[in-house]
Amino acid sequence: MLKLKSQDRELILKIWQAGVKAVHPDSLIPPVWDIIGNLGTNTPIQVLGGGKAGAAMANALINSAPTWAHLQGIINVPDDQVSLLNVDTGLALHGSRPPGGNLPTNDGVIGSKRQLKLAASAPSGTFGICLLSGGASALMPLPVDNIELSEKLETTRLLQRAGADIKILNATRKHLSAIKGGRLAQAWLNSPSGKTKGNLWTFAISDVVNDDPSVIASGPTVADPTTFQSTWEQLKILGLAQLLPDSVVKRFRQGVEGNIQETPKYLPDQFRFHLIGNNRKAIEAASVKAIESNCRVCIFEKALDGPIEDVAERISVEILHSKPTLDKPLVLLWGGEPTVVVPPGSGLGGRNQELALRVGNRLPIDWITRTTVLCAGTDGEDGPTDAAGGIFDSAALDLIHETGFNIKEAIETHSSYEAHKHLGTLVQTGWTGTNVSDLVVAIIRA
Repeated sequence: MLKLKSQDRELILKIWQAGVKAVHPDSLIPPVWDIIGNLGTNTPIQVLGGGKAGAAMANALINSAPTWAHLQGIINVPDDQVSLLNVDTGLALHGSRPPGGNLPTNDGVIGSKRQLKLAASAPSGTFGICLLSGGASALMPLPVDNIELSEKLETTRLLQRAGADIKILNATRKHLSAIKGGRLAQAWLNSPSGKTKGNLWTFAISDVVNDDPSVIASGPTVADPTTFQSTWEQLKILGLAQLLPDSVVKRFRQGVEGNIQETPKYLPDQFRFHLIGNNRKAIEAASVKAIESNCRVCIFEKALDGPIEDVAERISVEILHSKPTLDKPLVLLWGGEPTVVVPPGSGLGGRNQELALRVGNRLPIDWITRTTVLCAGTDGEDGPTDAAGGIFDSAALDLIHETGFNIKEAIETHSSYEAHKHLGTLVQTGWTGTNVSDLVVAIIRA
């Protein structure tokens, strides 16, 4: 946890934490049972899904379940969450990747195959629940035949290096997957339960801009509006057509030519999608905390999206255009997720840590002396580090001047972790149990 060195650092953390708490599964999951209604003791309930919040969602589902509900199934989660299931039930957590990473693994493939098999064999009368949260795309990998996991990983790396946003990334994943892009729903539809109009309802915590159900976790249980053609055009615009693995290029070309079945474009009413938590909900809760703390509040409706340098410029401009008053501190709130192109050989860091440095580096000194900025991921993870994000304020600026630390070099080499470690401004919360993208908070005094 960040060592608190000033009143505003303490306050900004409390505001950020209030936002995160509001989107924790312990708050979001219990109302799910009111939506489902009484199914009766004779109805089997099959639970599927995955995500960084998977363990917390599973625990909350079990702890709030009515006495008649008997749960079974599997949810793909990070390895260090498997032991967090605190009740012995038929619902199991499957470790699908090491903690601190975000790349698909063979363990994730095994868990996804088990889920697809459970969906395809759901007995008649079974009610399905799919729990999804941010990170599920990486935790539920299942490449189609003729594409190796290593080739899908290379495709993801190339997309990230090219600065692809989550929509393009997930559209590509869906067309290389046997479970994403509505394929899990398709398996359910062919099961004994699906054929007798058995329901599969999805309850999701969103980590994507605009909360598009087809983008959240790459939409395993919803119809997919993207196509081989539209996705291939985007890949060409990014300059990746000649760089992708041969098997991936071949699949897209076959898809564009109509020789491979598209992802499902329509699903019947037995598949329903319920958004139970998102970034906006976190921002609203953070706003309430700020008001309770005797602050004025300004929420910026437009999500933070696009290249990190553009996002930093936008935040800086909006801070400079704000109008703090003497009577109360002014709290500014943003949500979203910038993209960072990280060349090979770069330093250690994460987008939130880097964003805090970039914003602080852009602000004039007379503004930094009265501004505190916190940028952090609501899941408690930021890049391949043990931090959720970072803070920038006058104390950090003073230390930069005292020690001669080269902040511009840290930004240019994407070494934000070492910079914040040097400045004592790392936000280290540990796993939070949820994931609704990033939350940026600024406190400004007149």
